[in-house]
Amino acid sequence: MVTMETHGDGHPTAGATEHGVTGFRLCREVAGLFENVGATYVEFHNFKWDLQAYVDVVDGEMIIERFKTKREVQHGVREDVESYSWLLERFNRVMGKAPLCVVTDQDPAMKIAIEQVLPGCRHHFCMWHIMMKVSEKVSPGLSNNEEFRKSLNDIVWNETTSTGDFEVQWRLLMEKYNLSDQRWFQKLKTQKGT
Repeated sequence: MVTMETHGDGHPTAGATEHGVTGFRLCREVAGLFENVGATYVEFHNFKWDLQAYVDVVDGEMIIERFKTKREVQHGVREDVESYSWLLERFNRVMGKAPLCVVTDQDPAMKIAIEQVLPGCRHHFCMWHIMMKVSEKVSPGLSNNEEFRKSLNDIVWNETTSTGDFEVQWRLLMEKYNLSDQRWFQKLKTQKGT
């Protein structure tokens, strides 16, 4: 165990220059105050040494993934129906009324929570999130096809297109690039009106 010169509350003194102080200060920036970090500088410093000894024999990426998971659990961030419902109920209480429209990513838990807590609210999916997923859902060749990308963007980002024209243009694009039977596009089409 390493002992460092610290203030009585475990914060590093101005002269502390060992490695670990950077991580401690970074966490303070994220947490707002040293008191909110949840560990002392000495604990950060000792953890760094333990981690270095451990990484010498284990894959570093595995450790990073484990810490990401642990961080989510520690901060209580859960993306489930219960958490979203709680959040939306608090939003309603603070705002005094439910919103008329909500735009979200395609999180299924969020969709259920909105239906339960905000039954009269229109729920739309965020076009930016949808467009970011297109590359994952089509073949690499089609993803890099400039003509396909341009046609798709011309259809979805055109604010002046009527619903009927959009439907026709969408169907023609799906047929042209053999995407009519692609499950993700079918699901997107059926969910568009929620």
